[in-house]
Amino acid sequence: MGPLRKSISSRERAAALIIVLAFVVLVTVLAVAYFSRTTSERPAAQSSFNQSKVDQLAASAMENIIGDLRQEIVNGSTPTTVNGATIYLPTSAANMIPQRSGNAAGVPNLIRRSVSPDNMAAPGLASRASAVNSTTDPSANGRAVTSTRWNSHYLVPKGDTSTTDPSPIPAFTAATPDSLLDVYVIAMAGGSPEKIVTWGHAPAWSPDGNSLAFGALVPGAHVFQQGRWLEVHTIDLRTKQVTVLPSSATRYAPWWPRADVIVADDFGDGYFYSFDLKTQTWTRLAEGSFYLNWTASPDGKYLYVLNAAPSGQKVQRIRAEDFKLEDVANVGNLRLINDDTLGQASSGAWIGVATDGSPTLTHDVGSDEIYALDVTWP
Repeated sequence: MGPLRKSISSRERAAALIIVLAFVVLVTVLAVAYFSRTTSERPAAQSSFNQSKVDQLAASAMENIIGDLRQEIVNGSTPTTVNGATIYLPTSAANMIPQRSGNAAGVPNLIRRSVSPDNMAAPGLASRASAVNSTTDPSANGRAVTSTRWNSHYLVPKGDTSTTDPSPIPAFTAATPDSLLDVYVIAMAGGSPEKIVTWGHAPAWSPDGNSLAFGALVPGAHVFQQGRWLEVHTIDLRTKQVTVLPSSATRYAPWWPRADVIVADDFGDGYFYSFDLKTQTWTRLAEGSFYLNWTASPDGKYLYVLNAAPSGQKVQRIRAEDFKLEDVANVGNLRLINDDTLGQASSGAWIGVATDGSPTLTHDVGSDEIYALDVTWP
């Protein structure tokens, strides 16, 4: 009986092991199915949540606009009670219709706009918009709205009917300025400035003074979005002809040291590149780590750059003759003042060049100390 009992015991253990393994497999399958379903449903739930937030925001904005229009009726009317009901009679014929903000020619359906400052005539209520611009001052997560994207519904007539770009007509753009980086030209003798470029960053003159090179937004893109959004353009001031340099994505702030060559910094890898206008090709120049700012020398022979190298900040310059990089001065950890007037499109720490070729910088001499003040009020 001993061997028989041993044989039966071995079968029972094998059967038990198979049952346990089957349960393990079953639990694993259920767990995988649960997490797979959760993973697939989470984006849908997040999308529904975000849609609810958008709907709530849109409804709140609409309520604000309707409330402003009602208040405008009250401000421009004389209330009269008839049979217990209040009737508002306009104080003048002009108050019978809503006051228009901007009054852009060619956009008769424009009543209100989100702009600051909003010089709305009485009895209208001015916009509550922030002075921060939604196109050139992206949000903390890099979001912004271009005029092309804004007018994708074609509520405002498009500016160029020969293209698919829905950017609005110039009259609307002038009524609702959305760029702090427009380029203007004004005669040395004075006069009215002439706008030649909308959103042109760091323009540089050609050696003959007849053209400009500048960083420009890719059509339909916005500042600091992911992917391709920045490129280099040139404009002939005599014909107003704009040319896009090929393969210039993510390059900006050009320097035009020679008639046949334009130099630009690459926002992606931190290198300077030269573009041969004859061969239409780019060539990588000096290797950098992170250039805080740069400026051309008064004689146009050098491009002075402020390099935030790991070993410490230093001033370098690139020769226009052969594009060789030279060290000029080591400024170490000198605290410099940044220009933040243009938000994320600001130029960073300022650098200039004196007439003798000496670099000039702005030094932050503040102490940044924190003080405590004890006050005993009477």
